Amino acid sequence: MSGPSHGVGFEFERRVMAQSVPAFVDQLAACRRSAVHLEMRDVYAVGDEVDDFEAWKRGHRTDWNDRSTWWHPFYQAVADAVARGVVVRRARVVSEPVSEYIRYEHHITRANVIAGEQVRWLPRRRATDLALPGNDFWLFDDRLVRVNHFSGDGVLLGQEIIDDPAVAKLCTTAFEAVWDRAIPTRTTRSERRIRTARHALVPVVQRPSCTPSCGGAAQGTAAGRRSNRA
Repeated sequence: MSGPSHGVGFEFERRVMAQSVPAFVDQLAACRRSAVHLEMRDVYAVGDEVDDFEAWKRGHRTDWNDRSTWWHPFYQAVADAVARGVVVRRARVVSEPVSEYIRYEHHITRANVIAGEQVRWLPRRRATDLALPGNDFWLFDDRLVRVNHFSGDGVLLGQEIIDDPAVAKLCTTAFEAVWDRAIPTRTTRSERRIRTARHALVPVVQRPSCTPSCGGAAQGTAAGRRSNRA
């Protein structure tokens, strides 16, 4: 009996890497009703977040009053979508005790909330009976799946677009199952939003009060960017 063939896996990797994938902001701009994102890793090592993560570990914290230090096209794309009536939701499945990266991610989630996302967190121990896909994904309008492929240590290797209805249905079911039992990221009742045609939502938001613990108080510009991983 011959051993397992690795050729199929390598061929799949080459196909994914060679696929022409539209920019995330373009896909979100084409979205009409809903965009949902399921994240299931405890560590990410995406290039455009590395410097911010290291700064956060040294004690720097985002100055949320200075938008010029943290607002960028990803958040603008989300704000524009929400203004058009698109519901943007993000669910994260996390291990506990949470990793240092998840603590950092919890801190910068305030930017997602300001942009108009709804964000929830599910402790991994509560996901045992859920059937979840093997990779993180975005799902647009319940029909188009954008899959993120990562290495074991969290480096983004490539992205794949899937329009198979069966895969879209699987992702829809998985996301809703996580969302139904996950813990919301909370904001103040007095949240105030200023809407303009091409500018972001500007709410007053308190520090999120969900599972991961935020630490430190030093002020800085480590806001965390989302241009690659979204």
